[in-house]
Amino acid sequence: MDELLKKTREYNVLFVDDEEDIRKVMSMLLKKFFKSIDISENGEDALKKYLQKEYDIIITDFTMPKMNGVELIEKVKAINPNQKIIILSAHQDKEDFYKALLAQADGYLIKPFDVEVFKKIIRKISHQIELEKINYQYQNSLEKLLEKKAKKLQEKFFYDELTSLPNTNKLKEDLKNIKEDNYFIGIDISNFRKINSIFGIENGNLILQKIAYFLKSIYKDISLYRLQDSSFAYVCKEESIDIYKVLNKLQKDLSQFKVQINSIDISFTFKVIAVSGKEDILDKYILVSSYLKDRGIKQIYQYFDDKVDEIKKQQENMLFWVNRSLEAVNYSNIEPFFQAIVDNKTQKTIKYEVLARLKDGEKYVSPFFFIEPAKEAGILSLITRMIIKKAFKKIANSNISLSINITSNDLEENYLEEFLLDEVSKNNLNPSQITLEILEGIESKNNERHLSQLLSLKEKGFSIAIDDFGTGYSNFERVYQIKPDFIKIDGIYIKDITKNTNSLKITNAIINFAKSIDAKIVAEFVSSEEIYKKVKELGIEYSQGYYFSEPKLNIEV
Repeated sequence: MDELLKKTREYNVLFVDDEEDIRKVMSMLLKKFFKSIDISENGEDALKKYLQKEYDIIITDFTMPKMNGVELIEKVKAINPNQKIIILSAHQDKEDFYKALLAQADGYLIKPFDVEVFKKIIRKISHQIELEKINYQYQNSLEKLLEKKAKKLQEKFFYDELTSLPNTNKLKEDLKNIKEDNYFIGIDISNFRKINSIFGIENGNLILQKIAYFLKSIYKDISLYRLQDSSFAYVCKEESIDIYKVLNKLQKDLSQFKVQINSIDISFTFKVIAVSGKEDILDKYILVSSYLKDRGIKQIYQYFDDKVDEIKKQQENMLFWVNRSLEAVNYSNIEPFFQAIVDNKTQKTIKYEVLARLKDGEKYVSPFFFIEPAKEAGILSLITRMIIKKAFKKIANSNISLSINITSNDLEENYLEEFLLDEVSKNNLNPSQITLEILEGIESKNNERHLSQLLSLKEKGFSIAIDDFGTGYSNFERVYQIKPDFIKIDGIYIKDITKNTNSLKITNAIINFAKSIDAKIVAEFVSSEEIYKKVKELGIEYSQGYYFSEPKLNIEV
């Protein structure tokens, strides 16, 4: 009994009965068991009280005016299905008991009730209440735990674990709420990948933490985000800063920033790109960043807002020509054109350079428009194969010689020797009829695989020419190793050779170098008689240009 009373004396009880004598007697009895007793004389009054106060147990008479006990149970259970209710009845009527059961009463007592039966019902209800409390506490603690975990997950989703800065997800969320124009200042560490590979990921992470702290210290009042890898960004309202002053300060501060790892002072190359706008500023930054990356620009501090539209048009144009070049390769719409290379002494054609053109209906498009996009699409070698197949077919069973442009992609794929030998055999040609023109940039790359392929092709009888010589940064030792049969002087010097003394000096220097390695010389862009006479006077053996012939779709075999 004492154990039962310890629990029940914490309960608030509402007792409902329409007979005053019973209310008085029951009130005295119930006070021995419960903490507080509220009395109602009918179901309607009891419901009003219930709506204003919480009760652990309701004890109600069955038959009452205005609202009987069953009706009261139904209304209370509709509000709180777990509310504990005991019903009192003066009748041992099975139908009344059945009604109480249907209304989900938790106990049924017959007046005058047996105290021991009452105790049993209260003990059962008390046990249920305790279980519900335990369940509530468990659910409450579980909810708090889930809330805590959800908060941690949210922090992980919105904040960078390494630097504790808000991340790209948080930035995107914040940008949704931007109403005024803002500046977005993206900061990327251009040389970080090398630093990371040399000093290791652990030191790389330490460097990123120090950079984050440094950037935060430069502008404490501007929101700083870590985007990804080695990129960060400031975002602030346009009216709050002078963008050019900020860029100048960043250039000054970041150029002096160093981190010491293993007693080595490490400096960094930063690419700082500023744009402005609302929700679109992240897209603008990505557009400009991609544009600069494609051009190999690793260090810059610039506000790009006035150039975004221009860059976007260039990117759209690139995408257009990527699609056109893919389409042209799929439908075999890349055609070889032929431009004569002439002997300066006899003015007779000794061979033809093969030039790629993209067929567009009845027109043919210059490679100026589609070669770079084709390189971007990774199909340059497919174009080379197509051009070789079509060009060789046009001169099949003849003694006509051709000059074919070869790219670094062709050498990377290492297919040329087998492919060329197969094609000359199919078309009854001799390797000596074919000159392979490589760009100066290819021969200057320190790639032994490229060199071995070129030397092997020479051994098989193909000639090698270095194209556009003088425009890049030649590795002269590599040129000596290749021992090219021809050196083609870039048209940028030839077209001004009669007017520009620098062009003349450079041309003379190339001529002297070519003669020192026993290479024949071809002058490109010979467009007038005056230029032709000059290159002939300088001792250049061959000319190519509109003075003799423009590129043509067909040649006479």
